[in-house]
Amino acid sequence: MIDTFRGEYAFLSNFYSAPVEFNGRIWASVEHAFQAAKVDDETAEQIYLSSNPTVAKRLGRTGVMRPDWDAVKDDVMLACLRSKFQRNPALRARLMSTGDKELIEGNYWHDNYWGVCSCAKCKEKGIIGLNKLGTMLM
Repeated sequence: MIDTFRGEYAFLSNFYSAPVEFNGRIWASVEHAFQAAKVDDETAEQIYLSSNPTVAKRLGRTGVMRPDWDAVKDDVMLACLRSKFQRNPALRARLMSTGDKELIEGNYWHDNYWGVCSCAKCKEKGIIGLNKLGTMLM
């Protein structure tokens, strides 16, 4: 099992710097493309020009969200991930080398949709994350 996308497995993270093609543009990371896909054009442009994925995520929280986001976000994520690993053969090889290991996007910031939060609060409440990102990578 791989239960965190840091260190040796940081390349699995959406914050990892790797070009991603989405909607006719090349983005600096999956996080950049994903955040831009959910907001208005003006905010998306700011995300495109942003310096790092942390800034992209912050900007993605400030724009006007598209009304169908909940219905399309999984498809957007999958398209971004496919592009990341198709455009980057070395990363694709590293992903393939994980074999049959379970991939879990372990976190401590309460993201129980894309990952599994390991904080005491989530554990105490018995919250089990959906781990959508890990599943898509597998």
